[in-house]
Amino acid sequence: MQDDAKTVPESFTDHYLITTPEQDREAIHLLNEMVREKVQGPYRLTDSMCRTFSKDMYDYFKNKFSQENKNKQSSKKEGSCK
Repeated sequence: MQDDAKTVPESFTDHYLITTPEQDREAIHLLNEMVREKVQGPYRLTDSMCRTFSKDMYDYFKNKFSQENKNKQSSKKEGSCK
């Protein structure tokens, strides 16, 4: 996904995550598990919709992967000081 980041229009940068291949596999695994377990939501006009689900999943992965990236960067900095 990192190579794709160069082609993302600026108006979409808030809706696009740069991920590692490992993070891609993790996201695909989680989504496949949800399908396998038949996780469903109550989609209604006034309630949750597939767009809401997509945004919720985007926010979940954004927070998860951002935290993972921060932890990895902190570990690298700590290791280089020794």
